[in-house]
Amino acid sequence: MFFFAFLLTANFMFSKSQSEILTECSAPSNLTVVSQTSSSVSFDWDDCGCGETSYKVYYVKAGQASSPVTTPTSDITFSSLSSGTYTFYFATICGEDSSSIIVEEIIIA
Repeated sequence: MFFFAFLLTANFMFSKSQSEILTECSAPSNLTVVSQTSSSVSFDWDDCGCGETSYKVYYVKAGQASSPVTTPTSDITFSSLSSGTYTFYFATICGEDSSSIIVEEIIIA
């Protein structure tokens, strides 16, 4: 019974088609701050080319997380920010899957 379960598990592990392997959800890359003021920050990054995707972005300031923002484009602007240190988190969403998270720290003065 154990041998059968092992073979069944191994079969599922290697059953992805080549197209599924090539379109796995990858993290946003080349994240850039394109604009920053005393109350806003704008980011841009390279689209992953993973098919139909969206991106989830949120920030944490003083231990408080913002509500996540989901965007279909590879850019975003946050405005009405008060001074302080913000840690922004970016992830690619591909259907049910998501990428690893990219982190960027910004100081708003």
